[in-house]
Amino acid sequence: MEKVRKITKETFGNMCLKKAAGAAFVCNIFKKALQELFEKDFLREITITSFSKGVIIVKTPNSFYAQEIKLKEKEILGKANQRLEQDLIKNIRFR
Repeated sequence: MEKVRKITKETFGNMCLKKAAGAAFVCNIFKKALQELFEKDFLREITITSFSKGVIIVKTPNSFYAQEIKLKEKEILGKANQRLEQDLIKNIRFR
């Protein structure tokens, strides 16, 4: 088991994938926090596009969706950061 862990760590480190894998993990946790607060129909219309430097980018079809998420921002961030066991996500931006 140790050998697999070492190879995985070296591969991710050498290919600069560690940062991308971490960002994808944070996006997935953020999505789970959204799922706790919004209905499936609402979530079908949005896409979590990226995470970098404490900011998560969410693509919405219009300002209504962005506003609904913004109204629950503190609750969403609280749930996501609680799952992450640290305050990684500081802000939500919309496109």
